[in-house]
Amino acid sequence: MTLHSHGEVTVRLLLLDQDVASVQFSFTDYQHSKKEVLGENNGGFSLLAHTKMFHSAKVFVSAVRRVGRLVEATSANRNVFGAAADDIKLAWRKKKAAFDKYIEPRNAIEHIDGEINGKETWALVNLENDTLKVSEKEEHSANILLETVEMIISIRN
Repeated sequence: MTLHSHGEVTVRLLLLDQDVASVQFSFTDYQHSKKEVLGENNGGFSLLAHTKMFHSAKVFVSAVRRVGRLVEATSANRNVFGAAADDIKLAWRKKKAAFDKYIEPRNAIEHIDGEINGKETWALVNLENDTLKVSEKEEHSANILLETVEMIISIRN
């Protein structure tokens, strides 16, 4: 489907809505697959449930990063939003640090091959208490939390 839209404001808001929806969908998928994994005691280990949980966590991290990049770019080009320009600048400044926490984990997901070169032991892609750990490096960890979803919805709003 191709949507023809005119105006930078419309395009930016449409892209933002799509990426916010990706964050919401991936979080919901993560929660559902986590419930499947936690319920495995009844039916035994399920590789599919574990794979879905990790997939959803990685998609969540990438989607949060996309929202952050789009909000940053929107703030840099905020003048097209007229009277809302100052609100956009302030919203970005308040949330920048929260979005920055997803840069390194997203990069590690995308460039995981660089994390495994020359290693005899792997400490890759683990989940601990709703924290996705892409490698053993602390900066490669990101939270998969409802609070993050709520923060993203608030900045979109």
